[in-house]
Amino acid sequence: MLQMSLSLSQIYQFLITSNIPFSALIMVAIAVDRYLCICHPWRSAELMNQSRAKLVVLTLAAFSAAIGVCVALMYGVFRLKSRSRFVLGIRTAS
Repeated sequence: MLQMSLSLSQIYQFLITSNIPFSALIMVAIAVDRYLCICHPWRSAELMNQSRAKLVVLTLAAFSAAIGVCVALMYGVFRLKSRSRFVLGIRTAS
């Protein structure tokens, strides 16, 4: 049961810490696209195409997943020495 709880807590932290930055980065990408379309209409047609949009989204997803993995690896379930219950917390080097 301890091993399953450990995995579920790490998955939860990964999902929380990767989805929020990914959403924010997608909004930034949309803003950049709108800026290019409004301020540089002729140049945006050659800069933005479907394959480049896929590349940008995949790059943002990989960056967000890397953030999520880094944070998820810090979390875990451990047993307190003075009590017999499990606590979700951040692992420390001690």
